[in-house]
Amino acid sequence: MKALRITSCSDPLMWYANKVGKCVPFLKEYDDCYMSREDEGFANIVKRQDAEVVECCNGVCNQGRDCPLRK
Repeated sequence: MKALRITSCSDPLMWYANKVGKCVPFLKEYDDCYMSREDEGFANIVKRQDAEVVECCNGVCNQGRDCPLRK
């Protein structure tokens, strides 16, 4: 399963400002952004420069960090 790892936040008002270093759901990729899902369930964008696509497997994604996407 793919996920987005938030690597930075170029705008402190973005919904993922407090999620730097964490993974969020990956829904879709666009030219200038990714689509993800907020904790409240709403679909919202993540700026491309603020995230990277990673593989999320077995409840753990990138470098052994606990994956918040695990059900």
